[in-house]
Amino acid sequence: MRDGERWLVLKEAAVFGDDPQNAFSLPAPETIRPLDLSSQDRPGVWETAIKPALIPVGPAAVADRMGLAPRTGRSWAMGEREPAEPAKVARTIVAIAQELGLGFATDDLNRAEEICAELPMRVALVQWLIAAATEWLSKEFGAVRALARAMQPAGDNDIEPSLRRWIALQSAPVRPIGDLNEIMARLADFCRGEIRKRGRRFIVEPGPAGDRQIVWVLHQLLTGADSVQMPSPDETLIILPSLVAVAFMAILAEALRGADRPAASE
Repeated sequence: MRDGERWLVLKEAAVFGDDPQNAFSLPAPETIRPLDLSSQDRPGVWETAIKPALIPVGPAAVADRMGLAPRTGRSWAMGEREPAEPAKVARTIVAIAQELGLGFATDDLNRAEEICAELPMRVALVQWLIAAATEWLSKEFGAVRALARAMQPAGDNDIEPSLRRWIALQSAPVRPIGDLNEIMARLADFCRGEIRKRGRRFIVEPGPAGDRQIVWVLHQLLTGADSVQMPSPDETLIILPSLVAVAFMAILAEALRGADRPAASE
């Protein structure tokens, strides 16, 4: 068990050179990694890093985890007040985010407030993935209505409006990760069924990260991949902007080719 900052602990000297006086020297940890001042001592870190992560993760959930009333978390998010211990709030946000599938493998190398600064984008990537996955499935089944029938063949409620709202998430304000994970779980359940129909089985991570993985697995199958590559939880969010960038470049290249063609004579 430990508390506080991570420090580089070396077995032998960290100083290299020909001077024998440095043979057994060990520099202070601050020379290898700068001393982490508390969040209170870094002006603006609350407004720029910690507070923006509250809304997508859930201010009420953060306050509850800290043993406070939900209205306290909401007042932080609305800017009505600031916490007495912002560093503790940052650590709580990160802990909840990891449970909700937003943790990256590199998070151990970063401070809590540094991770907080990245969380809004990670939540946005989950939202974009939902919109993209719904569009992929709609094209595979021919239309949004056909996908709705496939996802709920004997259901009393028509989920077509829900599917259209999911597609519209690509241009909507970022939703809380709890809401997005519920949508992703519904898509993942459907994707698992489609994968079973194809006689395939895949082992994925538990929880929200595994839901994203299974969606990407079905996407590879639908696009005719010869072999399916299982993406890591990090990659399920990193692949999407890469595909978007590739698609944008393809559209731009086609537009430039069109501009270079001579105009048709009348």
